[in-house]
Amino acid sequence: MRLKIFALMIAIMSFPSANTCAEMIERVIASIDDTPVFLGEYIALKKQLADAGQDIPDREVIDILIDRKLMYQEARRLRFDKGEEGKPADQDAIVERYLDMFVRAFVGSHSNSQSELRQLTAGDSVGDMADDGFRRRLKEKIAELRRRYEIRIDPEM
Repeated sequence: MRLKIFALMIAIMSFPSANTCAEMIERVIASIDDTPVFLGEYIALKKQLADAGQDIPDREVIDILIDRKLMYQEARRLRFDKGEEGKPADQDAIVERYLDMFVRAFVGSHSNSQSELRQLTAGDSVGDMADDGFRRRLKEKIAELRRRYEIRIDPEM
């Protein structure tokens, strides 16, 4: 009898528990080449935008996620993926570094951030034209990136 109980205990212990075998399955709503855009990312951004008082249509939220991943991939291609002391940086930091480089290239000076561009261009018609020029150039760059990659979006989204 003890042998049967012992064998049963070994058998039960050898099966992985439901907790250790749990697998997170996330719905892919779009892809950029082989890089997925997950529903969870969409939900988080939609909530963040709603908390900021912005009601943006679903398709535009997906486009924002795609554009961000495109900029991330471009930044990695240009080797912006290292943080301080050579350690890998997180995705937000990498995209921020890429955008800072893009702003500096647009301004043509040694400004340090997009906020400095806004300070330089705030409040006058020349500034508005510069800000419009920056937005136009950024849209052109994103359109160029969109042509470079295969982008698929789930038609149910």
